[in-house]
Amino acid sequence: KQWYQRRVRVTRDLYDALGLEVVCLDAVVHAPGREGLRTMRLTLGQFYRARGDVLLNPYNSYTAPDMTTFNDQLGISVWTKGGRKKLTNTDYLDFVEAAKPTMFVALGDVVPASVSKKRADKSCYRSLSWLTETLARGVGRVLAYIPGSGHEQLMLKSAQILATREVEGYVVERAALPVKGWTHLLRKVISLLPPGRPVYMFGALNETELIDAYRCGCHCVDTSFLSRYATQGMALVSSQPNESPAVTSQPVAVDEKFGPSLADAVPASKAQKSEKSDAKRGVKLVFDGMVEAGGSRIMDLKDKSLVRQFVGFEEGCECFTCSRHTRAYVHHLFNTNEMLGPTLVSLHNLHHVRGLVKRIREAVESGIDLTDWKV
Repeated sequence: KQWYQRRVRVTRDLYDALGLEVVCLDAVVHAPGREGLRTMRLTLGQFYRARGDVLLNPYNSYTAPDMTTFNDQLGISVWTKGGRKKLTNTDYLDFVEAAKPTMFVALGDVVPASVSKKRADKSCYRSLSWLTETLARGVGRVLAYIPGSGHEQLMLKSAQILATREVEGYVVERAALPVKGWTHLLRKVISLLPPGRPVYMFGALNETELIDAYRCGCHCVDTSFLSRYATQGMALVSSQPNESPAVTSQPVAVDEKFGPSLADAVPASKAQKSEKSDAKRGVKLVFDGMVEAGGSRIMDLKDKSLVRQFVGFEEGCECFTCSRHTRAYVHHLFNTNEMLGPTLVSLHNLHHVRGLVKRIREAVESGIDLTDWKV
């Protein structure tokens, strides 16, 4: 399931409230494609009927097979429905020229933090070379990817170089940051960048990492993890005294060598059963701190205890899902594998996180230091 690339149909008022729509690699390698846009004489924003800004992110789904070993000096390898496909910087810029997004992320050789320093150095050279070509072409407003793959010296050197380039802002990939101490490194990197330019972080794995990214100085954080939660039937709810048995703390699978795993998050009630199988593949279950950092819990909508709970996900929630549907109904949708189930949970999760981000924004406007700020 390529949850990161799949487009979840949500209501128009939610699109208007979000203001920024991120379009991922599907638009480049599948539909509409460069020729499709030219034939229809549409921009990317018109094709997606987006009323706000459109940001084009060229990187692959985090759940797709890892294609970074096939990258070369011409471009990157991406996973498509037809298998592996090469995307050169020239082809990508041709698509950008036809699509006319509000902003786009420059092509970069994104590799995980587990690679060797030699491979990370090669990633820096390729990413900076492609950025130079992109700026010379002058096809639109560019966000520069910060390479380095978790190696502190390389990332700091890249940040110093990119600070001198005429770009709109910068992008950091969570997968390219180390598992431990990534916030410390991210703060160092952001301190070297011009203060007037936004910094985006793609690939946050949970609500805790979203908050930590804002504390480090990021201006915008990707929340595609909400779609992954939704496809697994996991709804974010506030901690309450009288919790449903389906509401649990969330252990997350973490591979000590390769970083945060994208294996399915395991409800606490099932954690002990899967502990032996996880130990065999070198993965241990750890608590991700979501309750302390984000004040939220996970509701497992596949839990049988919800069969006769005819209330919304949480009391007081005014989202589309909670105001019109019940836990029992959404539980039924997941039991019957209806597509509407993940869509309704996505709407609720987006509403939940929007409330969290709103509180963060109010804290910033009030002059509160997010380092010691509590949700």
